[in-house]
Amino acid sequence: MDEKQEKTGSDTPEIKWYQGLIGLIAFIFILLMVAPILVLYYDNFGSRELSESPEQWGQFGDYIGGVLNPIFGFATFIALLYTIKLQTEELKATREELARSAKAQENSEQALAEQSKIFQIQQFESTFFSMLDLLNKLSTHVTNAIPFKLSFPDRQPCIDGDTDRFQSYKDSMYDELFGIYVFYGDKVNLHPDFLGELVRSKEYINEYFSEFKQFSLLLYQILKFIRSLSAEEAQECSETEKRYSNIARASIDLRILQILAVYIICQDMESYRPYQDLFERYAFLEHMPFKLAGKKEYRSNLLLCRVFYGDSAFGDSDYVKKLPEFG
Repeated sequence: MDEKQEKTGSDTPEIKWYQGLIGLIAFIFILLMVAPILVLYYDNFGSRELSESPEQWGQFGDYIGGVLNPIFGFATFIALLYTIKLQTEELKATREELARSAKAQENSEQALAEQSKIFQIQQFESTFFSMLDLLNKLSTHVTNAIPFKLSFPDRQPCIDGDTDRFQSYKDSMYDELFGIYVFYGDKVNLHPDFLGELVRSKEYINEYFSEFKQFSLLLYQILKFIRSLSAEEAQECSETEKRYSNIARASIDLRILQILAVYIICQDMESYRPYQDLFERYAFLEHMPFKLAGKKEYRSNLLLCRVFYGDSAFGDSDYVKKLPEFG
């Protein structure tokens, strides 16, 4: 339907001026062809009076038919071609309309897909940041906990705001947890009883960090939630996964990260292997030093992390590059 048909709202095609002109010329052409033929026939074979003989009328009909049939046949052929042309144009218009409809439907589906994707991201981020907020609260609670159970027989826990004394308790706690290094020449040698060291660390964490298990389980759920952004069979970490795992890693206090790294390898390795796999997938220990804050010595349990975790857990860590050779 063209613009004029759309304006009139009619389904009847409008006859254009040149189409009418062509019809008129065709009519005049036929008239001019037929009239001389009739005149010639009448002058040569006719008389002033109409014949009453059927034979003569039959001859006249054969004559007219023989003259006009080729003309009408040609006109019919032209009309057929014109009809085919109109049908071709109509089919072309139909195909174009179907193509526009298909394109519009495709655009609509793409828009819906984009809206669905945005909605899924919003849902993910809402849940992710809610979980991260809870993780930060647990992290703060763990780092601010005062280990009253430490063995200080000549001291009592202070409750009058002696923050320096509280801080000394916490520093002692971290020192006790990570052990010490052993050097032989230029090489680092781990403690001979490193399994005993891990058992001791596990007991120490369970005794003085009662909230730490809850913290570690929540972080594991967060990392699993990030992992769900990609297909289960995807081997490589996607950029989206990396972005959210970096946010989670950056929100964890460095001391908590060190305790967590040791805590995982302290546990049953079979049951905690999925946790370790996530650490390795997201290079979660890339920014973890092997020394305590403000200390110069390497710590044995942190060095054990370098042994038990795969290289991918440390990413492009400068701390790993600076490590002395293991003996």
